[in-house]
Amino acid sequence: MIWFWIIAGLLVLVALIVLLKPLLRAAPGSARQGESVVAVFRRQLANLDSEIAQGRLTPHDAAPVRAEITRRMLSTADQEAQISRPAVLGSAETSWRIGAAIGIAALLPAAALVLYLAVGAPGAIERSRSVAAAAPHDRAELAAAAEQLKARLEQDPGQRKAGSC
Repeated sequence: MIWFWIIAGLLVLVALIVLLKPLLRAAPGSARQGESVVAVFRRQLANLDSEIAQGRLTPHDAAPVRAEITRRMLSTADQEAQISRPAVLGSAETSWRIGAAIGIAALLPAAALVLYLAVGAPGAIERSRSVAAAAPHDRAELAAAAEQLKARLEQDPGQRKAGSC
């Protein structure tokens, strides 16, 4: 029975790890997306420089465009820094994540146990123990019954032929 509970506990632990891992880590996709956005801004600045070099744009006309691209790039870099920085414990998102993690960690094992007790067969483990404990008693009774049958057949051999039909 102890092996059953060990395996059940390990399965619950694996399920908890799978469910809680996304809640307890930062979103990895946001950092990759931020890198691609900064690369786009750098490419826009390079294109702006090439247009100035080709004479399509004057440096005076390009200054506000360069300032806007730089402002957007700095804003994106600031957002990336806030995302990569660990969240403050008082923030609403962190509180929600911690609450969800605690709720899942508490409810999953409790729900599994309740479901097992309601639908499973917890008495089957106990019944198998009681059958194993009662087996020597049953064997003794069977041996005694076999001896009685043997004695009866020895007393009346005609019964043997009638019973074999």
